[in-house]
Amino acid sequence: MTYIQNPLSYKVPETGSNISPRQLEIITKASKLLSKKGAEGLTIKNLAKEMKFSEAALYRHFGSKEKIVIALIEHVVCQFEDLFLTIDKGLPPQHRFTSYFNLLFQYFNENKNLVDVAFSDGMFEKTTDIIEAQNGISNVMQKHLIPIIMDGKLSQDFPMDMNADRIIHILIGTFRFQMQKWSISDYKFDVILSGKDIMTGLLALFKK
Repeated sequence: MTYIQNPLSYKVPETGSNISPRQLEIITKASKLLSKKGAEGLTIKNLAKEMKFSEAALYRHFGSKEKIVIALIEHVVCQFEDLFLTIDKGLPPQHRFTSYFNLLFQYFNENKNLVDVAFSDGMFEKTTDIIEAQNGISNVMQKHLIPIIMDGKLSQDFPMDMNADRIIHILIGTFRFQMQKWSISDYKFDVILSGKDIMTGLLALFKK
């Protein structure tokens, strides 16, 4: 997990807001292809076949497979940003904490094909641009989690003597592990219910 020096300074990519309807359709198909066939199965040829148009037409929207992958990851980042902005900042930290993780579990429950895109570190070839895009996922998560943690320290929901970075590492690391476990099980268990239990249990441990 990559940490940014000042989480509140992280700027969400504009890809999600600027993407055209056709490009959105392409990255949606790409995410489903990834879910079915893995990274090796995501080729321009296979994607063009799924889209039912020529490879040349696909290249007119995205110049390469890498650009499709980056646009897909950045779209997830933008959706995260939109989700987190719905959390009422006037709520007590404990309620904001619960809302934060409930929103994430609900999001992936509705978008199972994006779990590996967001959290499988070995799925894509590690180009500089793809690494930067994937870091955006943890960055936007940190950006919206750290104010909850800092307020939670004041309300004694989190220990004052524990570094915020360490708390983030524990929380997001636990969340990532739960998502990977769910993916490996082929989504057989209720991730919303189990996720709520795990994160509630973690919060209880921090308060002791």
